Amino acid sequence: MHHATGFTRNCWLFSAFIALAMFIAVPAHAQDIRSGINEAFHEVYDAIEAADVKTAERALKDMRRTHRDTADFHFLEGQISMLKLNDASMVRMPFIARGMRRSWERAVEIDPEHQVSLFSLAMYYAAAPGIVGGDKEKATAIHKQLAELNSSWQYPLHVTLLMGKEAEHDEVEAAFERWFEAYPELIGARMNYVLIRNNEDDRSRVYEQLKIVDTLIEANPDQVTADQRSQVDYQWGKMAAESGIALEEGKKRLLALIEEDRIPMNIREGFVHARLGAIYQQLDDQENAQSHFAKAKRLSSDDSDLKELLERLNV
Repeated sequence: MHHATGFTRNCWLFSAFIALAMFIAVPAHAQDIRSGINEAFHEVYDAIEAADVKTAERALKDMRRTHRDTADFHFLEGQISMLKLNDASMVRMPFIARGMRRSWERAVEIDPEHQVSLFSLAMYYAAAPGIVGGDKEKATAIHKQLAELNSSWQYPLHVTLLMGKEAEHDEVEAAFERWFEAYPELIGARMNYVLIRNNEDDRSRVYEQLKIVDTLIEANPDQVTADQRSQVDYQWGKMAAESGIALEEGKKRLLALIEEDRIPMNIREGFVHARLGAIYQQLDDQENAQSHFAKAKRLSSDDSDLKELLERLNV
């Protein structure tokens, strides 16, 4: 059980950075996973994107006889395992993680330049504990390989490696700037920045990047899914609630998520109400603040993270 607990403590980093880097869907910039796999597998990846494990498994199983010796097959096998981590118990997590790693290793054995597999494998090596095959030296070696291939995946991986070793703030900022310079219209790069920096005290650059994201979405609406648009709106609200920046804009975005029933899949409703309560409080609208705080409290009974947020807000 000690090993399972060790994996659980480290799993947040692995899952978080995989999720961040997967916020990328731009074929024109060669940083869309679909453009890195055979079209025959797109149905499987559609199910993975929708977090539909059973449909993805069935679709991949149907391809086993004809495609099991391809890198794409094993890459997607690993992606499905990654989804399973979300609902896994502490006991099962290490076993699922090892299987995931083996799938990506097999993909790279078949095709040593399979970029999405190299990236996923490096992310695993960077964030997983050693007991399930984490290896930061291997992650660094893959980053070097992706750079030599001039792969777009080198940029999110570099950010991950720097964050994992707790590099200086300015060093991480410089890595993001290189990513922005390489792909100035890539929404995913800027949302990676927002998702990371919107958990820190200084959110001034988060505000700057969110404004750029809005401009890019308006110009390139096909870059994002409906859920990703909702995630952008939630990040506006979170930034406003935590920093006092753009309070009216943050309020508008969060209210729209509730009224239009489009809260992001990975955000629980109680957090939206808690953020709204904090915004209304800063706008000196105590009636609405207390109303949203009360809704958040009702939703917090089985949610330790939400309880922690409400305690920090003195609710």
